Formats: sequence, C-alpha cells, structure tokens
Amino acid sequence: MGEGLQEWEEEIQKKIAVGLASIERGNVVDGEVVMARLSKKLRKARETQG
Repeated sequence: MGEGLQEWEEEIQKKIAVGLASIERGNVVDGEVVMARLSKKLRKARETQG
C-alpha cells in the first residue's frame, strides 16, 4: 500500500508543478472544474483502497 501511495503522491506533485507553470504563463484555470475533477479522483482512490 505504501508504494502505491508514494507513486500516486509523486504523480500529483508532477501535475501540480505543470499546473503552476501553466498559471505562471498566464493560462486561465477554472477552479470549479479542477476541484470537481480532484474530488472525483479522490473519491475513486478511496473506493479502491477501502
């Protein structure tokens, strides 16, 4: 379980870095869409682990 979680955390960190770089370039991000997608992914991750 720890290995999978570590890989998932590394993937999330990479995605955050990409997202921040996009924001710095002036790209607009729809916060509601991002939060909806994140909530869905977190819910899915909890279901697979629980």
